[in-house]
Amino acid sequence: MLVLVFKLGDDRYALPTADVILLVPAVPLRSLPRTPDFIAGVFEYKGLAVPVVDLQLLTKQQPCEQRLSTRIMLTNYTAPKSGRSHVLGLMAEDITNVLEIDRKQIKGNAVTVGEAPYLGDIATGEEGLIQLLEPNKILPNALQDTLFVR
Repeated sequence: MLVLVFKLGDDRYALPTADVILLVPAVPLRSLPRTPDFIAGVFEYKGLAVPVVDLQLLTKQQPCEQRLSTRIMLTNYTAPKSGRSHVLGLMAEDITNVLEIDRKQIKGNAVTVGEAPYLGDIATGEEGLIQLLEPNKILPNALQDTLFVR
């Protein structure tokens, strides 16, 4: 499986490249009042209003710093509640590389965190552990209704 690796704090995370549409630089975002803090805002992409999740704030309770290396990963997000497909932005400070992970390297998730259902399996490799993220589990159901109105 091919994954896009990024760092949140000192920890490495990854998304399957099959879920990633495009990487864009950190663009100015319009804030969305009355949404959780980890919703960094929204921007326009090809005529769509794309909500952006600050992964650093979501996982580490500290916002992404606005660096030249900060990127927004546009992902295919299928809302579990409605089954509809949307574009969701995931912001990270340090996207490091693309890596091929063999299925034998995936060890499962030894710990399940109820408040973080988006944390998937853990892969092992020469550079240490990589936590896989499941983008379709990042948003709670109520927030899906708020961000993706059709």
